[in-house]
Amino acid sequence: MFGRWVEPAWAKKFATPYVRIVFGARHTGKSTLLRRLLPHAAVWLDFSRPAERADYLRNPDQLIARCRGLKSTKPPPIVVVDEAQAVPAIFDAVQHLYDGDKRRWRFVLCGSSARKLRVTGANLLPGRSFLHHLCSRTCFSASALRRFPAARARACSRRSASISSMWACDTQQPNCRFRPPR
Repeated sequence: MFGRWVEPAWAKKFATPYVRIVFGARHTGKSTLLRRLLPHAAVWLDFSRPAERADYLRNPDQLIARCRGLKSTKPPPIVVVDEAQAVPAIFDAVQHLYDGDKRRWRFVLCGSSARKLRVTGANLLPGRSFLHHLCSRTCFSASALRRFPAARARACSRRSASISSMWACDTQQPNCRFRPPR
């Protein structure tokens, strides 16, 4: 896997007591990056698996029971929900847990369809979460490299780098000038 500009920043951010929501297009490496950043997650739900998705669609309260069954530790256990948009009610379960004890767990939810969640009226945890967008490695076009000298310098500093091997950007990062199209 290629390195990503966001890794060091996200490693620090994911240690704070907020819910982190990571959205990005399919096949941008969201799950791979999260597995790399959070290798010791206490709970990892992957709703791309049909059986697991079906279980949680029937009973999203399973997450509440599973999290309450975890020991309270320092640092708090990390709960990752991959493809969270597949089970919109999981956001309500996360809100219930977070509102009950903000420091007992760290939640990271990721998915590829923020639009689907907005259309269904899903709870996106307002006031409780930070939203991050992971762009594909090809998000920097040649024109973007001309406009952003820092990106061009990074691309040119690696002899093996090409535009298709550019990393990604975090829209929460204050000095990232690239914003993905809406």
